[in-house]
Amino acid sequence: HHNRDGVDYESGGGRCAFNVFEDNIDDGIDIDRDYDGVVENNVIRRNGYRNNGRPNPGGDGIEIRLTRHDQAHARCVIRNNVIVGNAADGIQIIDHPRPAASSYCIERNLIADNGAVGIGFMGNKATEEDAVGHCVDEPFVIANNLIRGNGHGMTGGGNALLVNNVFAHNAGCGLRNPGDRAVVERCLFWRNGTDVERVAPGDNLFADPALDADHRPRAGSPVHDAGLSRHDGHEFVAEGFAGVAPDIGLCEATGAADPERAGDAPAAPRFGPASPALRTALRAAPVPGDAETPR
Repeated sequence: HHNRDGVDYESGGGRCAFNVFEDNIDDGIDIDRDYDGVVENNVIRRNGYRNNGRPNPGGDGIEIRLTRHDQAHARCVIRNNVIVGNAADGIQIIDHPRPAASSYCIERNLIADNGAVGIGFMGNKATEEDAVGHCVDEPFVIANNLIRGNGHGMTGGGNALLVNNVFAHNAGCGLRNPGDRAVVERCLFWRNGTDVERVAPGDNLFADPALDADHRPRAGSPVHDAGLSRHDGHEFVAEGFAGVAPDIGLCEATGAADPERAGDAPAAPRFGPASPALRTALRAAPVPGDAETPR
């Protein structure tokens, strides 16, 4: 709170969990080099504003620099976070000339109402978002996120697998230029300024997700059982899912868990921890619907 960055990882790893990062001048969380760990169950909001209230063009919720390093198999996981109302990007990924020996997973996050882009990929070490959509070599799995109400939903990608995400009510483009190598499957697009730009055809939906105030699908929602549980060796929703297949989006609807995965499945659908701060932030974020005016 009121620092330059909330926390700055130059290397190392571990677990960053159950924190509130807010009102920092630059980034909520800044990750560089060979971070090998998990960022989960945090509230990351209103970062990137100067003391006079003006936005800092490089101020993001989470900033990741793909700086080259030699640690093999470093893996960064960002999951179950509320990333809302940051000045520039919710999550910004900044490419460097030589690939980093890391892989990344961004899953089950609420990424909403950020000024520039929900998830933005940048090129050539640049940090001021241009919304062009740059492609990187490092592998990214981006699954079961709700990305809504941002300037743009997601721009860029490259070596990225996008599945089970909802892109809704983003003012500009829902998904722009993920690249020729990217796979975009079982994502839903609804009432973005433009739903997709330069995206290869895939098995995706263009319909109202019909979510309730807790971001769960209402009865009759098209996201019910419409997601993927695995793709090309990657397995998603490791905690189990309700119904015959995962729901698209952030939260599962109420229902019985898949019996084949009953040992893994939670007793009831859930998002994140029982943290009062996280529950409050989640419920305080408006849900896109027919009566809402897109930003």
